[in-house]
Amino acid sequence: MHILHVIDHLGYGGAQTVLLDLVRCWPSGEDRLHVVGLGRQDALAEQFAACPGVRVQRWGSANWDPQPVARLRSLLRQGPFDVIHAHLNRSIGTLLLSQRPAELPAVVHIHADPAHDRLLRLLLRRAATRADAMLAVSEHTANSVRRIVPRAAGRLVRVSNAVDPRRIDGCRAVFADESVQHVFAPGAFVLGLIGRLDRAKGIGYLLQALARLDRSIVATIVGDGRWRRALQQQCQQLGLRDRVQFTGFQSNVVRWLHAFDALVLPSLSEGLPITVLEAFAAGTPVIASRVGGIEEAVQDGVSGLLVPPRNVPALCQAITRLRNSDRSRERMIDNARRRLLERFSAPRMASEIWQLYSNLRQ
Repeated sequence: MHILHVIDHLGYGGAQTVLLDLVRCWPSGEDRLHVVGLGRQDALAEQFAACPGVRVQRWGSANWDPQPVARLRSLLRQGPFDVIHAHLNRSIGTLLLSQRPAELPAVVHIHADPAHDRLLRLLLRRAATRADAMLAVSEHTANSVRRIVPRAAGRLVRVSNAVDPRRIDGCRAVFADESVQHVFAPGAFVLGLIGRLDRAKGIGYLLQALARLDRSIVATIVGDGRWRRALQQQCQQLGLRDRVQFTGFQSNVVRWLHAFDALVLPSLSEGLPITVLEAFAAGTPVIASRVGGIEEAVQDGVSGLLVPPRNVPALCQAITRLRNSDRSRERMIDNARRRLLERFSAPRMASEIWQLYSNLRQ
């Protein structure tokens, strides 16, 4: 098969990480994979290009520049491709406008919950009659699509997000360990949060919980975003200035996972976060909100701890429980790794998508 993947950009992001693990674990060495990044971010382009059988194009267009529509039409005419697979909003929109050949199967990958994304809802309503398959990254996301776009139900397929455990195993935390030790006193219990700093991540609730906990419990927040200044001000108001480290953007977040005593995701909404699965692979216990597809990965008390969103006392209780029981932490780490290998490994995801492509071509 000759497969064309189109994605908004080839920079850092959850969808980009999923696609990179997908092509790395692709089950058929006879297939040719073509990856197009529409935007200017291209930090992962070389990693894509290093994958056997993968050709990469970086179009470098500005956000919502219409030029990619014409370029995609031209590329499809040159082909021939057996499947086109679009990831994220801009790429889905470009596919819908590209006037692809009717005989070319099209797949739309839904990486986020459309209930919280107005543009995605609009795109999915159009894709429901134009795409041959719509992939949802979790059962929660699939159910959300069914509610919002009922006519998409017949084209909807759940293929859970996944990670390649070998990628995580290959990362070591030399840099991260040294950084955390320099910032915090020895013996500190380090909570980690990785992600975009915005309202939906619920980071303010973690800071409120931290203010109620023992001072030996600290936090490292990896990522950047428009809420960073407001969160830093909240730290000042809560007296947390010496207990919270903001690292800003980091190109290799996996190395930080090895430096955390626990990963905390107090999110208000999620699809199925890659960070949770990466933590499973890294051996870092997880505390997360019971939202979106998180519950499909994190079994409360078995492979991690779940708390209601916006519930600071419950978050405090979960952090304290994890800190005070080495045995519970080790048991959850073992269970999480087992669950990852059974249900959320990239080779399994790649096999399911390969089978979908094969069915579409029949």
